[in-house]
Amino acid sequence: CFSCFGAKEKDTPAATQGKPALHAPPTPSKGSGPAPPPKQAEEEESEWKKQELSELPPDFASKARSKPRIDVSENRIVTLTVDFSMFASTLKELDVNDNRLKSIPDSICSLVKLEIFHAYKNEIQSLPQAIGQLKSLKEINVFNNKITELPAGIGTLGALTLLNVASNQLGKTPLPSFDGLTSLTRLALFWNKITALPALNKLGALQELQVHKNSLKEFPSLVGLGKLTSLQASDNRLESITATIGSCASLEELSVGKNNLLSLPLDLVKCKKLSKLVVNNNALTDFPADLLLPSLQTLDLSHNQLTTLENVGKIRELHNLFIQGNKIRTLGADVLGIKSLRRVNLEGNPLHGFTQEADLKRICDQNGGKFVGSQKDDAPAIVAKI
Repeated sequence: CFSCFGAKEKDTPAATQGKPALHAPPTPSKGSGPAPPPKQAEEEESEWKKQELSELPPDFASKARSKPRIDVSENRIVTLTVDFSMFASTLKELDVNDNRLKSIPDSICSLVKLEIFHAYKNEIQSLPQAIGQLKSLKEINVFNNKITELPAGIGTLGALTLLNVASNQLGKTPLPSFDGLTSLTRLALFWNKITALPALNKLGALQELQVHKNSLKEFPSLVGLGKLTSLQASDNRLESITATIGSCASLEELSVGKNNLLSLPLDLVKCKKLSKLVVNNNALTDFPADLLLPSLQTLDLSHNQLTTLENVGKIRELHNLFIQGNKIRTLGADVLGIKSLRRVNLEGNPLHGFTQEADLKRICDQNGGKFVGSQKDDAPAIVAKI
């Protein structure tokens, strides 16, 4: 089913819970002796990983004191019973993912050199209020927990490039201001119950915005997001797309399926780099004739209320056209001029006067793709895995 299109592999729970790549330890300063071999260093840093620990071992503090990276992931730890302030001068990466943690100790906020904090797949209900003190933080990943509210300080972390708070229980209280997240490149808020987003116009470095599977009814202004390449907002309650989307000159993917959209803004035409437009399962009655997107390769308009589609043949780079489940009676013959078509699905449309389905199928076959006609015939269903 093409309605799942738009969720990248890294957005799925299994993929997001995967272990991040190890970071090489820093080179020792002159006079501190030779650096340990990479394999040895990795083993030393991961000696507590996946050891079926229910608590930190008695010698943890003494062994971890000088390490730049601590990894106690994939255990059964319920509480972090250690004063993290003793690691403040050395610790740069802390990985506590895949445990049974219900809270994060406040002493973590003393780790002024901490750059990476991974605590996904736990049972954490809140983050420390003083998290804004961690000015060196570049990554926060607390995916798949039970967090209901974000502390205000999280929006002041100017070095942060990744904030992943997806698959939590956010939405009961408003999100804090994100104005200070000027280095952020990926913001993952999907799988929550968020009804409104804070202003985003100060997030000039943002490249990926993932807010699908929430309860959003509208977007804030997207002015200032000139570097945004991917916007995933499917499975919400959106009734319109802000006209300020035309400010997103770098946008390559827009996924807004499964909402309550009645129309598309003509300002989308300003997104010259847009290659994937997914608007399935909405209430569109028209695809604007002037919405000609020169880089568009995938267009999913399936399961809407369209009755005609006359201008699609002008999108010459199109590879994938999904318009099944509409009420289309008229399809412009110029669609046959799109020689790059690979996958086309017309199923369920009462097409009249369009007799070239066999020609469309031939184009798809020549490009190694799939074709499903309006009557489906015996053609296999399309599995859209772009």
